[in-house]
Amino acid sequence: MKRRHSLIMTALLLLALPAAAHEMSGYLGIEVVGNEIVYLRNYTPAERSGLKTGDVIIAIDGQSVEGMGRDVISAKLEGAPWEKVKIKVRRGKEIIEVELTREASPAGFVPTGLSAGQYFSLGIKQRELGYPNEARDCMNKAIELDKNGTVGKRAERYLRTEIPLYFVPEHAQTLNNLAWNLSRSDRDEEAEKAFRNCIEQYPDFEWPRNNLAGILRCSKRYAEAQQQLDYILNMHSDYVSSWIELANLNEAQGKIKEAKACARHALQLDPESKSARETCQRLQVP
Repeated sequence: MKRRHSLIMTALLLLALPAAAHEMSGYLGIEVVGNEIVYLRNYTPAERSGLKTGDVIIAIDGQSVEGMGRDVISAKLEGAPWEKVKIKVRRGKEIIEVELTREASPAGFVPTGLSAGQYFSLGIKQRELGYPNEARDCMNKAIELDKNGTVGKRAERYLRTEIPLYFVPEHAQTLNNLAWNLSRSDRDEEAEKAFRNCIEQYPDFEWPRNNLAGILRCSKRYAEAQQQLDYILNMHSDYVSSWIELANLNEAQGKIKEAKACARHALQLDPESKSARETCQRLQVP
């Protein structure tokens, strides 16, 4: 049975617990495949640093990453919170080094006492880290604090377009995140099985269906990918990630006009969506 998520009030004040900081992982907001940066999460040290998607990491704190797998590189990027880390990347023929300060990972925590703007940015981080319920809580708090203001309206839009429609059980999150990590490690066959397992148990969870659609698209199983996206958009018609994936699917089939229409619609739903904006730029949507 579908269950709508009720607002969870938590007594944890994350920002006021320096004594527990050593127990938290550091957070930069960098997503890698191998040693290539494929995504920089919003409102993070990485996004503010000047790094770009497509940059290739060649050293972390002076240590070459040659021969290291994705998991090892990711662990070195996380490190301890509040510490500085130097990252050297190759961008074309240019070598660039930046120094970033890790934040404490916000994963799974919704602190009290923040402003509407802080809840909004934290909600985005939570969603991108794979914690949809916490992201929903943060956006609801932002709306509550700034109901008729700019931040409140942004949070309402983000809640409608970027966050799963229904409460997501912890087990569903775990299954999806496991499958996601497999896909990011170029283990698509295992990832596909894991996504299908998650979908079988939690059919109305958008994330595994959308992720599976991407794997099916890349293996040219276009009809199956379309079925996954149709299911999502019939249930959650404003879900931006699925409109973006539908744009990618149409592009892969040479349906450029349809791809542009989907990308344009995604950006109209959420003008602040970095993924929608990048898709529109790639497809040269006017």
